[in-house]
Amino acid sequence: MPGASHRWSMGGAALQELIETCRRERYSLFVALLSAQVKLLAGLLHTDDIVLNVPISNRVQADDRRVIANLSMLLHVRFTLSAGQTDREFVRQVRDRMLAAIAHRQYDYASLSDALGEDAAARGRRIHWLMGCSYLDDRLPAPPDPVLAERLDEDSPTLDVPRTACTFAYRHGGDRLEVTATWDPDAWKVDGAAFADQFLDALGALHGRPSLGWRSSAR
Repeated sequence: MPGASHRWSMGGAALQELIETCRRERYSLFVALLSAQVKLLAGLLHTDDIVLNVPISNRVQADDRRVIANLSMLLHVRFTLSAGQTDREFVRQVRDRMLAAIAHRQYDYASLSDALGEDAAARGRRIHWLMGCSYLDDRLPAPPDPVLAERLDEDSPTLDVPRTACTFAYRHGGDRLEVTATWDPDAWKVDGAAFADQFLDALGALHGRPSLGWRSSAR
C-alpha cells in the first residue's frame, strides 16, 4: 500500500554533545536512538509493552568477515516501560535488553516469534511484527561515485509499505547522523514533521536535553 516517509538529520556540535552524553552514561549512540524510538512508538500506541525488530550483523566467526555477503539477522526485542522508572533506568534497560538479544543471536527465532505472538494473544493484544529499527555506522569515507554511495531506488517516486508498518533507519557517518522514518499513514496518524519533532523531544528528554540541532526535510 502507499507509504509515507520523512528524513531529518543532525550534526556538528549537537551530535557531538549527544555522543559525549552516551560515553558519560556508558551506552552507545545506537542505544540512545533506539530508546527514543521505543518511547515515541509506545506513546503513539498507548502501550507500555512493545516489540521491535532490529537487524544486526551476524558475522560471529572470524571466517565470516572474509565473506562478501549481507550476513545479518532480525532480532525480536521486547521492551517494557514502568511508571516509576527514571529515564536513566529506562535507557540502561534498553541497553541491557539489546545486549542480551545479541548474545542470544543463535536462538530459534521462529519459535520465539510464536511464543511472543501467543503471549500477546493471551492478553488480548497483537504483535506488530512490522515495527523495526536499523542502524548503519559508516566508518570509512563515502565512495566518490554516488552510484556506490546510495541505493539506486532510494529516490523512487512510489513508496509501498506493508500495512501497519513503521520503521526507523539511522545512518551515522563522520559528523552527520541521518534518520529516516517510513510508515503506513493509515495505521499511524502522524505526519513527517510530527515524527521528527516527537522523536527529538523523546531523545532530548531521555539524554539530558542536549541542545540538539536538527535539520528536517520532507520525503
